[in-house]
Amino acid sequence: MITWFGKCVLKSYLTHRTRPWRARYLVALDRRDDASALLEGHIRRNPGDLESVVLTARLLRSSGQLEESDRLFSTLTPGELVDQSAVVEVVNSLWLRGNVAESLELAEAAVSARPNAPVARVALADAAVAHGDYPRARRALADANRLSEDPDGQLLRRAWVATRETDLPAALT
Repeated sequence: MITWFGKCVLKSYLTHRTRPWRARYLVALDRRDDASALLEGHIRRNPGDLESVVLTARLLRSSGQLEESDRLFSTLTPGELVDQSAVVEVVNSLWLRGNVAESLELAEAAVSARPNAPVARVALADAAVAHGDYPRARRALADANRLSEDPDGQLLRRAWVATRETDLPAALT
């Protein structure tokens, strides 16, 4: 039999875990303001909920509030960005806005923090391409494929690297 206290703890846990999901549904229903309000309140009460921080940052980015989105993403460590599958989008947004060196530093820190995470290697490959280091990008993608045990992984990125390197036969294979 569950005690009154047990029910309160269970309700608190379920509410804490379901708020990010409710926010996703609100976004799908095109109720972005409601989703933002739900997430902001949730983050104030649960500042350590990284999933909600990333979801809020993505919501801000999609509405054009890049500076606020960047501020939220900057509260996460490189390892946390990898854990939340956000490292590629943060690295790419940095170099797309001209911060190539900063994107490369973040990608290298992500690989150092999570050396066995394929997504960290993909972020490194993207940053290396932006930096013009195509051999390093190829190695990073090969490492990502090896770590994910998928020899055919990242085909579009591999073609992108080959195209940037003007290796058209490699881009087609």
